[in-house]
Amino acid sequence: MLEQNKGLFDEFRKIHNKYELDPEKYQDEFNLVGQAINDLIRKYENKVCGKSERSVYSKFSSSLADKFRAEVRKVFPKIDFIGIRISASTSITSHRSSDTMSERRGNEIPFEIKRIKL
Repeated sequence: MLEQNKGLFDEFRKIHNKYELDPEKYQDEFNLVGQAINDLIRKYENKVCGKSERSVYSKFSSSLADKFRAEVRKVFPKIDFIGIRISASTSITSHRSSDTMSERRGNEIPFEIKRIKL
């Protein structure tokens, strides 16, 4: 997989390293290139696990998929952050306990993950 798509993975490795250092700055580029990488990984995961799902070893297919993803995470630790928006300042207002669920639905707050500066 890595050898057959060397150019794409080299490009993703560069942006992945930049994203680790400054997620806010490289968020859009990381998501754009990462989407292609995610599709490619999913394609190979289906190739690896697809045949085992139809065989007598079908109960091992999910653990094989998990191991495949774990190997990808060893090379690209931030792979699971593709498509996630990170912002430096996130304000979430709390709802009063007397609000009902139907009242809250009209005032939903978009979900964002707050970035923690270490």
